[in-house]
Amino acid sequence: MEAAVNASRFGQGLTADNPSVGCIIVKDDEVVGKGVTGMNGSPHAEAVALKVAGIRAKGADLYTTLEPCVHYGRTPPCTDLIIESGIKNVFIGARDPDIRVNGKGIQKLRESGIVVTTGILKRECCLSNIGYFYRQVFGRPFVTLKTATTLDGKIACSNGKSTWITSPATRKISHMLRCISSSIMIGYSTLKHDDPQLSCRLPGVKKESIKVVLDTRGEISSPNFKIFNDGIVWSFGKKNTFKHKNFFNFEANLNGEILDLEDVLQQLGTMGINSVLVECGSKLFSSFVTENLYDQIIWFRANKVAGDDALGCCSSLNFDHPLKFIKLRKTNEIKIRGESLEFFANDNSKRFNTLLGIL
Repeated sequence: MEAAVNASRFGQGLTADNPSVGCIIVKDDEVVGKGVTGMNGSPHAEAVALKVAGIRAKGADLYTTLEPCVHYGRTPPCTDLIIESGIKNVFIGARDPDIRVNGKGIQKLRESGIVVTTGILKRECCLSNIGYFYRQVFGRPFVTLKTATTLDGKIACSNGKSTWITSPATRKISHMLRCISSSIMIGYSTLKHDDPQLSCRLPGVKKESIKVVLDTRGEISSPNFKIFNDGIVWSFGKKNTFKHKNFFNFEANLNGEILDLEDVLQQLGTMGINSVLVECGSKLFSSFVTENLYDQIIWFRANKVAGDDALGCCSSLNFDHPLKFIKLRKTNEIKIRGESLEFFANDNSKRFNTLLGIL
């Protein structure tokens, strides 16, 4: 199952609204088949692994990170393929909460005489497809806030001027994060002042990302922004009459000029978005944190100091007592040429434990 989990990671961010599943087939202590979900969700991992295994699948054991599907979608049911192949034992990491599956795949396999064991490395299998599970169970994507700061937490000069803070080596990780995310989100202020491209520019990787712009005033009006160079742009906020072949505008709940972020996330979930990478400015970072609508923070720290007057990533946060400070739990840290990449979980959220209980 560890091998299946590792295989599933190769498809993260590339399988559209489908999960990236890993599948391993073993016979006589030898791996005879291996598969991962294909681009945009087809073919499924089990179908790939069974095709590799061929006749050697008969009497073999199949390990899959997610319960095999039992319905017709982009592909025929994987349960039928498994039954027809003569697989003897099936080991499943996590049950699929999709209402079209949700235990039905397990039941059908057992009714056919296959021995099914569930919950193998469930936590690891859940983490490998965390966005898919969040969308299916909570109706909204997994939210990662990404910020790049100096050692003293600054993102720009006091006059607003900004540039790359981290090194080229560290920035490659940012492109990898874009690759494995269903969408990348910014605010209109970042679009206007920085004009980012928001694309994944890794050698050999071609991915057209969904770019989400929070535009409370409906101000997007120019086709010259770099985000229109490739991919699709979705704006949420006030109604916008701007026309572009890659631009789609969606109204979201507004309280004056304050956007209802939860409404935006629920809309994204309905539209099949599994995960959101929020490339934050100070206001957006603070809004997600104070409203407890984030699941993870990835913090890039450069070995530089900017000084007290510089703009901080948390400048819009304001607490009147230390007991109200936001509590984070560091889950990992990576050092890259003197710079650090730190991962923090939302310590105030019970969503993940709730998810494990459901699966």
